[in-house]
Amino acid sequence: MYKHFQEKYPLKKVSYAVYRQGVADRNISFGKLGHEECWSCEVFDLHCKQIGHEKKNLPDDCNVCKKWKNHEERKNLSREAYQQDSKAKSESARLIVSADLQKVIMLPRVDMFKEVIFTPRIIAFNESFVPVGSYNKKKSCAILWHEAISVRTKSDITSAFHIFLLLNRDAENITYWLDNCSAQNKNWGLFCFFVHMINCDDVAAQIIELKFFEPGHTFMSADSFHHQVENSLRKKGKVYDFQDFVDCVENARSGKKVIVAVMELQNFYQWPDCTSQYKLSKTSPRPYLQSMVHARFTRAYKSEVPPPKLLKEPKGILKERKESILSKLSEIIPTNRLIFWKDLPVSQADTSLDDSEMEDSDE
Repeated sequence: MYKHFQEKYPLKKVSYAVYRQGVADRNISFGKLGHEECWSCEVFDLHCKQIGHEKKNLPDDCNVCKKWKNHEERKNLSREAYQQDSKAKSESARLIVSADLQKVIMLPRVDMFKEVIFTPRIIAFNESFVPVGSYNKKKSCAILWHEAISVRTKSDITSAFHIFLLLNRDAENITYWLDNCSAQNKNWGLFCFFVHMINCDDVAAQIIELKFFEPGHTFMSADSFHHQVENSLRKKGKVYDFQDFVDCVENARSGKKVIVAVMELQNFYQWPDCTSQYKLSKTSPRPYLQSMVHARFTRAYKSEVPPPKLLKEPKGILKERKESILSKLSEIIPTNRLIFWKDLPVSQADTSLDDSEMEDSDE
C-alpha cells in the first residue's frame, strides 16, 4: 500500500510511519486474509491455464467464462455499494456496520504448551458489529459467548443480532453488510427475525437493510477488527479462561473503546422460522436465498411473526471433557482462573458443534 502511494504521488514526501498513522486514523487495516481465496476465481484461473482463455478476451460460447464474468460483475457491484456506504455522511439516527463471526477461538489459549494442543478445549464465539467508513467514530460491538452456554446455530447467531439491536435501540435506519454464509447470515429464520424486530416496540428502527458481498470477496471492517482481536490475544500471551478472552476483545482497539456484551442463558432464544414453502413455491418469480444481494425490512409492512421462546438450559459439555481439561491443565492454570472451568455446566449428551444444525434450505 505504501509503495503504491509513493508511485501514485511521487511529489509527496511522506515517511512510512506518517503514512501508516494516516491509514490507521482512517480505520484502514494492514491485516491480510492470507489463507482465504475465492473458489470461483480459482476454478476460472485453472480453466484459463488449461484451455488458454484470457480474461480480457473471453469467448461468448464458454459456460465457465460466462459464469466467472457474472461472478466478477456481482463482486464489483457489491464492492462499489460498500464503498458508497463507507463514504456516506454520518447521521445520528443511522448506523452502517459489517457483521461477522470471528473464526474459531479455543480456550484456554496457551498453545506454547503442546499438552494443551492435544487436550479437548471449548470454543469461544465473537459475533462482531463494526462501523463502516464515516461511521467508524462509533464504537465497535462484540457479542461474546462460549459453547458451554450455547453454540452457533441459526438461532444462536440471531440472538447475537438481537442483543446488538437492543444496544442500538434508538437507531432508526440500520444497514448490515454481511458475507454469504447461509447458516449465519442468509437464512429464512434470520429474515423472520428482522420482520419481528422491525415491528416491535423494543427498537425505534424504521428501516433495516441487509447487503451481501459476493462469495470469495467479502473483506469488510469486521475482518479488520478480528485482526485486532487476534493481535490482542497474541499480546496477552496466555488466555486462561473466558474472562481473559473478554478482556482481550475489550482492549483490541487502542484509543477506541469496544462495547462488549457477554451473552448469558437468558439472552438466547429459539427464533421461529415462519417461512411457508407453499407460498414460496407459488411466488413468481420465486425468491431464492442464493441469488439475494439486498434485503430491506420496513416497519408496519408485516407483523405476524410470533415471539420466540427462551432457551431453557445451557448446552453444557460432556462431563468427561470437563474432567479432562481440569486434570490435564489445572497445573498450569492459576487458581483464580480455575473457577471458570470448575463452574462449567455439563451435559449428558455430546453437544459439540455440528454444522448440520446450521443448514438452511433454499427450496
